[in-house]
Amino acid sequence: MKFDDLYPNQPMELGTPDIQFEGSSVWKYGEPQPCWHCEELTSWIDISFEAHLCSQECERAKWEEFRIAFNSAPKGETNDDILFN
Repeated sequence: MKFDDLYPNQPMELGTPDIQFEGSSVWKYGEPQPCWHCEELTSWIDISFEAHLCSQECERAKWEEFRIAFNSAPKGETNDDILFN
């Protein structure tokens, strides 16, 4: 479900508390940008990834991609190597 549908009254201002979702924190702020997963425009940002994610489904998909990459990475690689290469 889209975060906008789940939290329709969430203000988009500095100092607004973030929303906790399955161990992640998401925050609504700024100009809409393409969702990192589906590319739909959104103002919701995952704080851990520092990336726009628009929904529960997109959030779960990116965490699953991260888990797969992390578990398959050769020992000695850094998190930055996994996330940005």
